[in-house]
Amino acid sequence: MVLGTVGGMAVTYINNGKLFVGPHLIAGLGMAGLIAVSASLVPYMQKGSEWARITHIALNTVLTGLFGWQAVSGLDIVQRIIARMA
Repeated sequence: MVLGTVGGMAVTYINNGKLFVGPHLIAGLGMAGLIAVSASLVPYMQKGSEWARITHIALNTVLTGLFGWQAVSGLDIVQRIIARMA
């Protein structure tokens, strides 16, 4: 997912010469940060840490919400691209 975020930003920059700061970019960056923190809790969960498990679940719940926001804002971008092509 982190590679997808970096790749998406790279393709946008290559195609347009700039990044567009908006909901899609903010959600993507937030997701990349949350997934990294969530994944970093795995060693603690393997040792049986309850706080790490609860934090991991909470972060992934927020992550799921951001994914929905990312999907909706991505569809808006796709619609604008299609409109420019027509």
